Amino acid sequence: MTRDWRDDRIDELERQLHERDRVIEEQRLQIAALLARVAKLEARLKTSSKNSSKPPSSDPPWMAPPKSKPSSGRKPGGQPGHKGTRRVLLPLARVDEVEDVWPARCEQCANDFGSGTRVEVGEAERHQVVEIPEARARVTEYRLHSQCCLSCEWATSARIPEGVPTGNFGPRLQAVVAVSSGVYRLSKRTIVSLLKDLFGVEMSLGSVSACEQRASAALEAPVKEARRHVAAQAIAYADETGWREARKRAWVWVAVTSFVTVTHRRPAYSPTAASRGTRVRGGSNGKQDQAARPWRMATMA
Repeated sequence: MTRDWRDDRIDELERQLHERDRVIEEQRLQIAALLARVAKLEARLKTSSKNSSKPPSSDPPWMAPPKSKPSSGRKPGGQPGHKGTRRVLLPLARVDEVEDVWPARCEQCANDFGSGTRVEVGEAERHQVVEIPEARARVTEYRLHSQCCLSCEWATSARIPEGVPTGNFGPRLQAVVAVSSGVYRLSKRTIVSLLKDLFGVEMSLGSVSACEQRASAALEAPVKEARRHVAAQAIAYADETGWREARKRAWVWVAVTSFVTVTHRRPAYSPTAASRGTRVRGGSNGKQDQAARPWRMATMA
């Protein structure tokens, strides 16, 4: 049986149908992938500080603020029947100076008491004022002289006495810098301003970093002791947070025990960072509970 033009037309239409089915299937897969992506993005847009771990500062402007509590109708301040609190007087052992104050004249008849015999009635009312002494950095100059030996004519130069820092800043000043940076989280520029305003000390940003490094070196021994303590505990609680160091992403892990807390910086996320032989419970939900790998801990400074 010979083919005619209708058979060729049927074949052409079948090819077109197959091609159309293929395109439709590809579009169906693309649509499904796009819908899944849209759903994921919409879910991210709906996350806030109320339903995720995001901080409140990341909430979008259009998000409604939290509802304020209804007014209780009470006036601000201490309420009737509230037992007030007062500053407790320090014991005399903590008092640096005592100044007796006597009345100059009688408030009834205006008689001048003068400096004659005083007849005291009852006990004196105590009023204490706590003040910070005027702070000014103490500068000690060590002049290292050279002396010629009369016997051999050799010139000998004096050396810095033992216990005197070889740098320009003493241990107390370095400790102030380290505490301001590590505990109170002040920036280096703020520390420079603080030292100048409170103590009249001029210090550069590089010197602040050098003080931090010296403080870290001085804390090496207690840090090692903290490591040993955490490693010896049966349970430690661990958590992590993001960190940036040298403009790169990093992580800071913390292990908490009853008495000691240690931190460790890692360049990559590692949920197995914990103390040797210690059971670790991680995060606020306590879902992590695993045998941990050795910690390598360091101070934040």
